[in-house]
Amino acid sequence: MPRAAVVTIIRPPARPVRVSAPLPRPAPPTPRKARPRTQTSTQARTHAPTPITPATPVNSPPPDDFVDDALPAALQTKLLFSVTEAARLLSLSRSKVYALVRDGRLRHVDIDAAMRIAAQDLAAFIRDLRAAS
Repeated sequence: MPRAAVVTIIRPPARPVRVSAPLPRPAPPTPRKARPRTQTSTQARTHAPTPITPATPVNSPPPDDFVDDALPAALQTKLLFSVTEAARLLSLSRSKVYALVRDGRLRHVDIDAAMRIAAQDLAAFIRDLRAAS
């Protein structure tokens, strides 16, 4: 009769083995060098700020031809703007400009895969906002 093979199972120790020496700590970060000052605090306090004077009285409404006269020079010289440029001109985020285009409130032109917004459409959008308020 053949004998059965004996299988021995080796189990890992019940608790982890302790290392006799503690692990070394990382070295502390090197201190940063101080940058040279360009202006002392006394110089900054003695510098007189330029007063801001508004071109029109603060509480007066803007004129009716506000959109045509007061727009940035870029809006009067450039024909098409990217969404980022239009957002910068309108002081909005890019996603808000995309939402206005998606809702049909701001017209746009597609040139291949690029979306552009015409200067006239930006001016018309501002005119519509002023008429609605």
